[in-house]
Amino acid sequence: MFRVADLDKGQFGVNVFDSRQETIDLIRSAMEADFAGSELVRLSLDPPQREIKRLRVSFVTPAELKGASQPEFGVLFARIRDRVSTLRAFYGTGPLAIDFAAMGRRAARALMTRCDLRWVDEERTSRHTGQRHPLGGFVGVAEYQGDLAEFVPYLEAARWTGAGRQTVWGKGEIHCEEI
Repeated sequence: MFRVADLDKGQFGVNVFDSRQETIDLIRSAMEADFAGSELVRLSLDPPQREIKRLRVSFVTPAELKGASQPEFGVLFARIRDRVSTLRAFYGTGPLAIDFAAMGRRAARALMTRCDLRWVDEERTSRHTGQRHPLGGFVGVAEYQGDLAEFVPYLEAARWTGAGRQTVWGKGEIHCEEI
Protein backbone atom coordinates (compact mmCIF):
# COMPACT_ATOMS: atom_id res chain seq x y z
CA MET A 1 0.00 0.00 0.00
CA PHE A 2 1.37 3.41 -0.92
CA ARG A 3 1.23 6.26 1.58
CA VAL A 4 1.43 9.73 0.09
CA ALA A 5 0.63 12.10 2.99
CA ASP A 6 4.15 13.57 2.69
CA LEU A 7 4.17 13.79 -1.10
CA ASP A 8 4.43 17.57 -0.91
CA LYS A 9 7.79 16.99 0.83
CA GLY A 10 8.91 14.67 -1.98
CA GLN A 11 8.34 11.59 0.20
CA PHE A 12 6.06 8.62 0.00
CA GLY A 13 5.87 5.28 1.72
CA VAL A 14 5.12 1.73 0.77
CA ASN A 15 3.58 -0.49 3.41
CA VAL A 16 3.99 -4.24 2.83
CA PHE A 17 2.11 -6.69 5.02
CA ASP A 18 3.59 -9.93 3.72
CA SER A 19 5.95 -11.04 6.48
CA ARG A 20 7.90 -13.59 4.43
CA GLN A 21 11.57 -12.64 4.33
CA GLU A 22 11.88 -13.26 0.58
CA THR A 23 9.12 -10.72 -0.09
CA ILE A 24 10.70 -8.15 2.20
CA ASP A 25 14.10 -8.66 0.56
CA LEU A 26 12.62 -8.32 -2.93
CA ILE A 27 10.79 -5.09 -2.15
CA ARG A 28 13.72 -3.62 -0.25
CA SER A 29 16.00 -4.41 -3.20
CA ALA A 30 13.61 -2.77 -5.64
CA MET A 31 13.19 0.32 -3.46
CA GLU A 32 16.91 0.75 -2.85
CA ALA A 33 17.57 0.57 -6.57
CA ASP A 34 15.48 3.68 -7.17
CA PHE A 35 15.11 5.47 -3.85
CA ALA A 36 17.32 6.67 -1.03
CA GLY A 37 16.52 4.60 1.99
CA SER A 38 14.10 2.09 3.36
CA GLU A 39 13.01 1.15 6.84
CA LEU A 40 11.68 -2.18 8.05
CA VAL A 41 9.13 -1.79 10.82
CA ARG A 42 7.88 -4.72 12.87
CA LEU A 43 4.91 -4.00 15.07
CA SER A 44 3.94 -5.63 18.34
CA LEU A 45 0.34 -5.77 19.52
CA ASP A 46 1.40 -6.21 23.15
CA PRO A 47 -0.02 -3.39 25.28
CA PRO A 48 2.30 -1.09 27.21
CA GLN A 49 2.80 -2.07 30.84
CA ARG A 50 1.42 1.22 32.13
CA GLU A 51 -1.88 2.98 32.34
CA ILE A 52 -2.91 5.21 29.45
CA LYS A 53 -5.99 7.33 30.08
CA ARG A 54 -6.00 9.95 27.30
CA LEU A 55 -5.14 9.76 23.61
CA ARG A 56 -5.18 12.11 20.65
CA VAL A 57 -5.73 10.57 17.23
CA SER A 58 -4.88 12.63 14.16
CA PHE A 59 -6.60 11.60 10.95
CA VAL A 60 -3.84 12.42 8.46
CA THR A 61 -5.48 11.29 5.23
CA PRO A 62 -9.25 11.26 4.63
CA ALA A 63 -11.01 8.55 6.63
CA GLU A 64 -14.46 7.00 6.51
CA LEU A 65 -15.61 4.59 9.17
CA LYS A 66 -18.44 2.29 8.18
CA GLY A 67 -21.28 2.60 10.65
CA ALA A 68 -20.30 6.00 12.07
CA SER A 69 -20.52 9.65 11.12
CA GLN A 70 -17.89 10.49 13.75
CA PRO A 71 -14.90 8.45 14.94
CA GLU A 72 -16.37 7.13 18.19
CA PHE A 73 -13.62 5.08 19.80
CA GLY A 74 -15.47 1.75 19.73
CA VAL A 75 -16.11 2.01 16.00
CA LEU A 76 -12.59 3.26 15.24
CA PHE A 77 -11.04 0.39 17.20
CA ALA A 78 -13.34 -2.21 15.57
CA ARG A 79 -12.33 -1.11 12.06
CA ILE A 80 -8.63 -1.18 12.99
CA ARG A 81 -8.87 -4.54 14.77
CA ASP A 82 -10.66 -6.10 11.79
CA ARG A 83 -8.12 -4.73 9.30
CA VAL A 84 -5.12 -5.90 11.32
CA SER A 85 -6.66 -9.34 11.76
CA THR A 86 -7.43 -9.65 8.05
CA LEU A 87 -3.91 -8.61 7.05
CA ARG A 88 -2.42 -11.12 9.51
CA ALA A 89 -4.69 -13.85 8.11
CA PHE A 90 -3.59 -13.13 4.53
CA TYR A 91 0.07 -12.26 5.01
CA GLY A 92 1.17 -13.24 8.48
CA THR A 93 0.76 -15.89 11.11
CA GLY A 94 -3.05 -16.04 10.99
CA PRO A 95 -5.93 -13.98 12.33
CA LEU A 96 -5.71 -12.37 15.74
CA ALA A 97 -6.21 -14.76 18.65
CA ILE A 98 -8.23 -12.32 20.75
CA ASP A 99 -11.79 -12.08 22.03
CA PHE A 100 -13.13 -9.63 19.43
CA ALA A 101 -16.45 -9.05 21.20
CA ALA A 102 -14.94 -8.43 24.65
CA MET A 103 -12.32 -6.02 23.30
CA GLY A 104 -15.03 -4.25 21.31
CA ARG A 105 -17.14 -3.79 24.45
CA ARG A 106 -14.16 -2.38 26.37
CA ALA A 107 -13.31 -0.02 23.49
CA ALA A 108 -16.91 1.23 23.37
CA ARG A 109 -16.54 2.46 26.97
CA ALA A 110 -13.93 5.07 25.95
CA LEU A 111 -15.32 8.57 25.62
CA MET A 112 -14.59 10.98 22.80
CA THR A 113 -13.72 14.24 24.58
CA ARG A 114 -12.82 16.30 21.51
CA CYS A 115 -13.74 16.05 17.85
CA ASP A 116 -12.26 18.65 15.51
CA LEU A 117 -12.77 17.26 12.01
CA ARG A 118 -13.42 18.65 8.56
CA TRP A 119 -14.65 16.86 5.48
CA VAL A 120 -12.39 16.62 2.42
CA ASP A 121 -13.87 15.86 -1.01
CA GLU A 122 -11.43 13.95 -3.19
CA GLU A 123 -11.83 11.47 -6.01
CA ARG A 124 -9.86 9.27 -8.33
CA THR A 125 -10.52 8.48 -11.96
CA SER A 126 -9.99 4.97 -13.25
CA ARG A 127 -7.68 4.95 -16.25
CA HIS A 128 -9.28 1.73 -17.39
CA THR A 129 -12.97 2.69 -17.24
CA GLY A 130 -12.89 6.46 -16.85
CA GLN A 131 -15.17 6.12 -13.83
CA ARG A 132 -14.75 8.50 -10.92
CA HIS A 133 -14.51 7.04 -7.43
CA PRO A 134 -14.98 9.18 -4.32
CA LEU A 135 -12.03 9.18 -1.94
CA GLY A 136 -13.20 11.82 0.48
CA GLY A 137 -13.46 11.59 4.21
CA PHE A 138 -12.73 13.45 7.39
CA VAL A 139 -9.35 14.73 8.52
CA GLY A 140 -8.47 16.37 11.81
CA VAL A 141 -8.20 15.36 15.45
CA ALA A 142 -10.22 13.38 17.97
CA GLU A 143 -9.34 12.87 21.62
CA TYR A 144 -10.41 9.98 23.82
CA GLN A 145 -10.48 9.19 27.52
CA GLY A 146 -10.75 5.84 29.30
CA ASP A 147 -8.73 2.68 29.92
CA LEU A 148 -6.87 2.84 26.62
CA ALA A 149 -3.53 1.03 27.05
CA GLU A 150 -4.62 -2.25 25.44
CA PHE A 151 -5.75 -0.40 22.30
CA VAL A 152 -2.61 1.68 21.72
CA PRO A 153 -0.71 -0.99 19.73
CA TYR A 154 -3.65 -1.28 17.32
CA LEU A 155 -3.84 2.48 16.89
CA GLU A 156 -0.10 2.54 16.20
CA ALA A 157 -0.51 -0.29 13.68
CA ALA A 158 -3.19 1.76 11.91
CA ARG A 159 -0.55 4.33 11.06
CA TRP A 160 0.69 1.68 8.63
CA THR A 161 -2.50 -0.26 7.81
CA GLY A 162 -4.99 2.56 7.72
CA ALA A 163 -8.41 2.63 9.35
CA GLY A 164 -11.76 2.51 7.63
CA ARG A 165 -12.81 2.34 4.00
CA GLN A 166 -10.51 2.37 0.97
CA THR A 167 -7.25 2.10 2.87
CA VAL A 168 -5.62 0.48 -0.15
CA TRP A 169 -5.94 3.88 -1.86
CA GLY A 170 -4.17 5.64 1.00
CA LYS A 171 -7.20 6.63 3.04
CA GLY A 172 -7.37 6.37 6.82
CA GLU A 173 -3.77 7.03 7.86
CA ILE A 174 -3.77 8.00 11.52
CA HIS A 175 -1.24 9.02 14.13
CA CYS A 176 -1.79 8.45 17.84
CA GLU A 177 -0.24 10.16 20.83
CA GLU A 178 -0.75 10.04 24.57
CA ILE A 179 -1.93 13.31 26.12
